[in-house]
Amino acid sequence: MIIIAVNLISAVLHCAAGMMLAEKARGTVAPMAILIGFMMISMFLDMPERYRILAQAWDCVPGNILTSGGPFGVRLFSIFGYYFTSWKMVPIIWLLISAAALLSGYRLYKNYQVAGR
Repeated sequence: MIIIAVNLISAVLHCAAGMMLAEKARGTVAPMAILIGFMMISMFLDMPERYRILAQAWDCVPGNILTSGGPFGVRLFSIFGYYFTSWKMVPIIWLLISAAALLSGYRLYKNYQVAGR
């Protein structure tokens, strides 16, 4: 159940990023190439454990968290003295990033499509 929910939120994140990139690039080919390229890179690239913060951020990438052991990793997120596992925090982070991408895409759409600039 957790993996299905995380997978659905990952789809929302990819859609929001795709819409924002499509508005910024004013086309469809470049955003698709960027999203698919990032997905391919995230499957093959591995971040060394000695770079703790960077490795923890890299583990939150949708392609990495949706692996068999991804959401149940041993790293914890510390927020105001409370510790959360990745399967609790990553969907919230993704939803915040999705909201920011949708807001940015809406502003780009409003400025370039509706106003005719």
